[in-house]
Amino acid sequence: MPDSLKVIGSTGGIYGTPTTDLNSVLAVMQTAMKNGNGGDAPENDIEAILYGIAQCPNCSNLIHIADNQATPRDMVLLPNVNKPVKVITCQLNSTPVNPALLTIAAQTGGSLHTLEQDIINLSSIPVNGTIVIGGYTYQRTTNGYIRIR
Repeated sequence: MPDSLKVIGSTGGIYGTPTTDLNSVLAVMQTAMKNGNGGDAPENDIEAILYGIAQCPNCSNLIHIADNQATPRDMVLLPNVNKPVKVITCQLNSTPVNPALLTIAAQTGGSLHTLEQDIINLSSIPVNGTIVIGGYTYQRTTNGYIRIR
C-alpha cells in the first residue's frame, strides 16, 4: 500500500496466531518477515498490540518484538493499550534504544528487554528522572522518554 494511503489504526499487514506452540509462532514470524517491507520505515506497533489484545482479551502477557530502527507511526493510539507490554528490542546492535519503545513499556506499565538488560521499572521513574541503558541516558518527560546523552 502506498504510504500516502496508510491510515493510523487500520493499516493492516499484521500477523498473529492463536497458539502457544512455538513452531507455529515461528512460522507466522517467518511469514511476516517474508511479506514485510511495507515501503516505509515507520511501523504500526500500537495497531499490532491492539490487534493482539483483541485476539486474546484474556491474555495477561503481551510481548512486543520491536524493530529498534523503526519508530512507531501510531503512538497516538498508545492510550488505548490497557495491558502491560513487554517490549523486546531487535536490531539494537550498538545503537541507542528507540525512545518510543521505552515510552510504550513505561506508559503501559510493562518492561523493556535487550540482550544485555531487562528494565522493569520504567513506569516508576519520575518525570525528569533518568535511566542509563546500553551506555545511553534517557529522561522521562510528561509525554514519554527522550534520549539526552
